[in-house]
Amino acid sequence: MNSWNQFMENFALIIKEQRIQRKLSQEEFSKLSGFHRSYIADLERGARAVTMKTAWKLAHSLDLELSTIISKAETLSKE
Repeated sequence: MNSWNQFMENFALIIKEQRIQRKLSQEEFSKLSGFHRSYIADLERGARAVTMKTAWKLAHSLDLELSTIISKAETLSKE
């Protein structure tokens, strides 16, 4: 797998983990973030890539800085 795909897979994993940690369903998270539940589901299983704007909205919906998620995803991609 190339590094971009791995990074995006890790980004999606972190979003999902953070959502679950906050005890949010996909439906609840979709309402917080403004994205449709099916979009959240697709993202979490790696079927969608995100724009920077979308990534920022997702991060802030989880009360996280986008840079934190990016840093974690990059670290996981190097392992």
